[in-house]
Amino acid sequence: MKKHVLISTIVRNREEKLLNYYEQISEFVKEFSKDFDFSISIYENDSDDNSKKVLESFDYSGFKNNFLLCEDIGTKYYGSVAVDQRVINYANARNKTIEMDQMKLPTYDYVLIIEVDVIYDLETIEEILYMNAFKDENLEKPDIYSGVLLQNNIPYDIWAIRSHPKATSGFLNMSTPGTLKKYWSTANGVCIYNAKPFIEGMRFSSFSKIHNRHDCDTAVLCEDMRNLGYNRVYINHDLYLFHERPLVEGEE
Repeated sequence: MKKHVLISTIVRNREEKLLNYYEQISEFVKEFSKDFDFSISIYENDSDDNSKKVLESFDYSGFKNNFLLCEDIGTKYYGSVAVDQRVINYANARNKTIEMDQMKLPTYDYVLIIEVDVIYDLETIEEILYMNAFKDENLEKPDIYSGVLLQNNIPYDIWAIRSHPKATSGFLNMSTPGTLKKYWSTANGVCIYNAKPFIEGMRFSSFSKIHNRHDCDTAVLCEDMRNLGYNRVYINHDLYLFHERPLVEGEE
């Protein structure tokens, strides 16, 4: 029986990344359609480039269901800074991707978060979807699973990666041998989640009960899933994805 995967993506001011994002997803949706039904849910807000027009121009007929919501709600645009309102906005936006009308959330087996500016190949997505490494190691399938996101061969955007519950900043241990490593939390650009806690009512949040403050929204997501008993969190250290570095002004 096919598994049903909801691809969840949030967008703001990413016009130049969207075609590659769409082409990559369309490729693996077609490639793995024998074993999976894929639906896609995209939420965009407050872009001041052409992101809305680009998203609306794509053909979503290859997906079982497609949900696209574009809004102008006047939120402030933040860069890569640890500001409370930024992570609050992120969590609110991610919730939009699982709460759209007619979504029928209980029909999904997995939620697959894919960030717009991540580069990957079919083999990487195949492992994330099929989780073959866990079969090889005779392990239960994970509740949360990602590879390693790199930029210039250096781990990138590791804020969500936590080795233990008391950690307040990201850490990725690339020095120890082995493929599958247990972590407290992960994200890494493309990450698959057991859909059951979302079906049971869990939603994205930015407030960590452990630290009693706002924190990285995807780290808090792992914390909240663990509190519900979904605690198998793994990073595959042999599975690489890449962040496409945006051009600095003056570069070609």
